[in-house]
Amino acid sequence: MRILVVAPDVPFPPLGGGQLRTHYLLRALAAHHDLTLVAFDWGRAAAVPPFPVRVVEVPWEKPRLFQEMLGEDATAARSAFAKLTHETDEPFLVGFYQSAAMEQALERVTRTAFDLIVIENTFMARFLPALPPDVPKVLDLQNVLALIAQRQEESASAEEKVKADFVRTRRFEQWAAGQCVLCVTTSDREAAAARGLLRPGRVEVVPNGVDTTFFTPGPGPAARDQLLFTGSMLYWPNVEAVQYFTAAVLPLVRRGLPGATLHIVGADPTDEVKRLDSERVVVHGAVPDMRPYFRQAALVVVPLLHGGGTRLKILEAAASGKAVVSTSLGAEGLEFRPGEDLLLADTAEEFAGAVIRLARDDARRRRVEENARAASLPYDWERIGPRFRHLVESLC
Repeated sequence: MRILVVAPDVPFPPLGGGQLRTHYLLRALAAHHDLTLVAFDWGRAAAVPPFPVRVVEVPWEKPRLFQEMLGEDATAARSAFAKLTHETDEPFLVGFYQSAAMEQALERVTRTAFDLIVIENTFMARFLPALPPDVPKVLDLQNVLALIAQRQEESASAEEKVKADFVRTRRFEQWAAGQCVLCVTTSDREAAAARGLLRPGRVEVVPNGVDTTFFTPGPGPAARDQLLFTGSMLYWPNVEAVQYFTAAVLPLVRRGLPGATLHIVGADPTDEVKRLDSERVVVHGAVPDMRPYFRQAALVVVPLLHGGGTRLKILEAAASGKAVVSTSLGAEGLEFRPGEDLLLADTAEEFAGAVIRLARDDARRRRVEENARAASLPYDWERIGPRFRHLVESLC
């Protein structure tokens, strides 16, 4: 088949969870089909793809209203915010991807016929009007955005309720799902949320995965006091997580482990993340290979408070034979046994206590590490990729 994939990023090399998922799903399709990828370049030079795929890179520019909202002119910023919240049907996150250049690129590319179109992430569905209406489409819901917005709204202040944008997010995501013959989610929990909130025609689960031959337990002892957080540091739930951990959890951890340090590894750290860099917090930014950081860490922490989908950061840590302490939300959707394959903690005190206990108890930590590695094996991309390919092939 000739398949067009529309994605927010060029995943070569893959940086962060969403790009990793896109990378491995593309790889599964490329072995059997003719692929074209159209994606934003975000000002980065892409690497040569490690499998056959035609890549069309589209330059991204911040939309004018977002420039004004984030600019120094306070009056213009308020006016732009008001327009984005009250004068458009698109939710915030979707509007951020407004791009005439992408629309033009898709119109050029689709002058050649395709058998199927795969849309990676809901916000790229804003470009559906630029795509041929008679070609079947698959929407990969890497996150059910309406579920994230609903959760944020339920526990938010009045200002946060506006930012949560639940009504517009659900309406847009319902429309997007209705344009596609198949919606794909990362877990049964996300599938149930999609069915309840979006009412799509067909939903199937294709879990997130990990390359268990690339991420493996490393030799030698780890640094006992070194804690690790990984992920794209432009993604706001990750930013919120490291801010929360640094302010609320790490001081409690250091009472029991005075030398404890948090290492933050991930591309595009925001200014808020960079400001965390200190004697007890090390901000590394993007790195060419995550494996040395997993091997050096005593524990991996996932103190997520918001977000959706399933966490590739947990799968990579588990495949690397690392013990993980996570919030319940951070680990949702994964078939990991709490207390056996990872530890769950939902308050700062519980989280710090779990970290201290695992760091001090070598025997228990080793058991959790071994269990984590075993729990990661069913999530190998070599199992998951073919499932996605077979679903796609069944549509044509």
